[in-house]
Amino acid sequence: MFPSLVSNNGLINNRNRSRQDRVDQLDTSNRANVVTYGISPRWVQRFGSFATFEARTAFSDISTGTGANGVGGGANQEWSAALNSDRRFGRSSWGVSYTSRTNETELENQTAEFSNLTGTFGYQVNRIFRATSTVGYEDNSFQANAGNQQSGLTWTLGGVLTPTPRTRLAGNFGNRVFGSTKSFSFTHTHRRIAINGSYTEDLNTTSDLLRQQQVFARTDAFGNPIPVNPTQNVDFRQPLDALSLTDDVFISRQLDTSIGYIRRRDQFSMAVF
Repeated sequence: MFPSLVSNNGLINNRNRSRQDRVDQLDTSNRANVVTYGISPRWVQRFGSFATFEARTAFSDISTGTGANGVGGGANQEWSAALNSDRRFGRSSWGVSYTSRTNETELENQTAEFSNLTGTFGYQVNRIFRATSTVGYEDNSFQANAGNQQSGLTWTLGGVLTPTPRTRLAGNFGNRVFGSTKSFSFTHTHRRIAINGSYTEDLNTTSDLLRQQQVFARTDAFGNPIPVNPTQNVDFRQPLDALSLTDDVFISRQLDTSIGYIRRRDQFSMAVF
């Protein structure tokens, strides 16, 4: 639960400050409480050393109230299943997955539906390089889009390069129905130093972002969790923006890098995004 603005055109007030002309009342006309919760059961079945099957479903709800101080709410439902090869297949790997997700918004009574069926294949070319690829079909339907629906073939080509046990580079490029896509990551550790970097590109909705309170992982370059005091360590990446709880769909691009240095009694890390 957290507060947010209802409209960018209203007063930008994040606190219980009184207006000068109405000192006896708190000005909360442009603020609403965002409440979100969810549940996600998961089931995993292993078939010896041949394959692993995983099924998961998720339900979450987001609400900001109704009336003058609210913009409605919405629900998210997701179903996914995946079957992936295990160590018996040696240098070759394969997998097939299906995901279906529905976002519903109460204010406009709109629905956005996303589904995709994807097959993956990988091959260990040599000791340091592994080739990867995917091919599939996705169907995206949302009322906010002028065409109401986008569907078609998707694919990616990429690989993972591991020149040393301490260094890993991964990347791929491909195409989805909304255009080209790219993803890269880099990890290197050397004694007391760790360097990480990643670039991701994905399709999002407004309600997706409101559910993701934690804009980036609260971990340092070594993977250790960073404690956060919500009264002091405010996340400066949380946008001060209108809720705009609609089914608008957009492409988000994010670049994250971090470097850390550790000694016996102390540690230093820095993140750049």
